[in-house]
Amino acid sequence: MADDLQYMDSNIIDFSLLSSPSPTVAASELSKLMEYITNWVYFRQGKLCMHITNIGLSIEFLDKVLDLSKHFFTLPFEEKKKFSRSPDNPRGFAVDGDPENPSEACNRLFLLKKRPERWPQAPQEFSLHCESTTADSGAMTFLLIDREVEALEVLKEDQWFKVPIIPHAIVVLVDDQIEIMSNGIVKSVEHRVKPNLEKVRISTALFHSPNVEKEVGSLKALVTEGRPPLYKTVKSYINLFDDHFPINDTMVP
Repeated sequence: MADDLQYMDSNIIDFSLLSSPSPTVAASELSKLMEYITNWVYFRQGKLCMHITNIGLSIEFLDKVLDLSKHFFTLPFEEKKKFSRSPDNPRGFAVDGDPENPSEACNRLFLLKKRPERWPQAPQEFSLHCESTTADSGAMTFLLIDREVEALEVLKEDQWFKVPIIPHAIVVLVDDQIEIMSNGIVKSVEHRVKPNLEKVRISTALFHSPNVEKEVGSLKALVTEGRPPLYKTVKSYINLFDDHFPINDTMVP
């Protein structure tokens, strides 16, 4: 990952204006949002990534989310285990308890044994383990990224761009299932994270997905004679995605 990448355009939407009591103000911000979507769809191969500001959560709250998240990962392992996943609660702390691929598990253990403070001594070797890319399996991803350490990069027209840090803004990425539902008009965003060998980085993510039992396909309104369905209707997409993700394969064209 090169350090001389350009920044992507800062497409910023003020969420508070979208719900403004003033019809004029709300319409103006909505028009701005539609302009961003239209520009990305028709002139930039449909890959949509933007920042949303003023989402209704205070700056103090957003700062606390990142600070507590960072603090959590400094806790001893036994403390973190208290917040482990369970059959009744799939959300929580987790580690690979019974890896199906012993070789890959050994590679991970090897990296952990080297410890973060030693990675700068072999940055190229470390980068080989951090440059895999993905487009997420859900509908949309909402990211509260680190306030100081740049890491997120997005792919557009076969070129990588850095995502700028806008403090307290939410980065929105379109994922695979929106691509399917839009019949390919909007493309899921392929992205990656650049490793930082000197600074600690923390981000939080919210993944929004349709019900796993629901079938997902192209919306009828977006299917025409000139643009037939480009994707098969799928169910339990997340499971199909998980089968392909380990080999860095894509589930959508």
